[in-house]
Amino acid sequence: MRGKLAGWCGILGVLFFVGEAVLGGLQFEEYSHLRQFISETYASGTPWSDPLRLGGVLTAGVLFTVFAFTSASVLRVPRRGVIGLIGFGVFYGLGTVATAFFPCDFGCDPDQADPSLAHVLHFAAGTFTYLFTPVCVLLLGMAAKSWPGRGAPGNMILACGVIMLMAVAILFLFPVDGLLGLNQRIVEGAALASVVLCARYLMLHD
Repeated sequence: MRGKLAGWCGILGVLFFVGEAVLGGLQFEEYSHLRQFISETYASGTPWSDPLRLGGVLTAGVLFTVFAFTSASVLRVPRRGVIGLIGFGVFYGLGTVATAFFPCDFGCDPDQADPSLAHVLHFAAGTFTYLFTPVCVLLLGMAAKSWPGRGAPGNMILACGVIMLMAVAILFLFPVDGLLGLNQRIVEGAALASVVLCARYLMLHD
């Protein structure tokens, strides 16, 4: 039963997160998913900021946290898998919650001259999330290779971790103007795919 609970929390978290990103872009006539960060859709001063960050981002973050912590207590995994899941809950789940409580300033410019405290905390939370979540996904993928039953998604989760790690490295070290939004969505997409893979396994083998 707890496996299915964790699985549904993961799937719903993905739906809320993706839904926020899609709906958030609709409030601007020229918003570009290729060029602009997801955070810009719920930044301070945007028309739908409160509903999107509290109803979308915050809800997704809570669901990801419950998914990760519950999965860690349900799955019979090596210690590295438990560390990966708990780390995912802390850095990706609670990190997403933090970005909802501390939205960036309008435009989400990382180099803003006079940023608010919320703006600074938003980028600090995002930085920790992107630095540590790929490692957690890789640990989870290594552990998932030994999961019992058919359809263990170890190799696919490992691939998600590698993709996420490479995309984070490019985003931080070799950012490409005009493609920052796409780069971020590759990072997020890899993390969300790992959630879906783990959630599916949980729901099939509970």
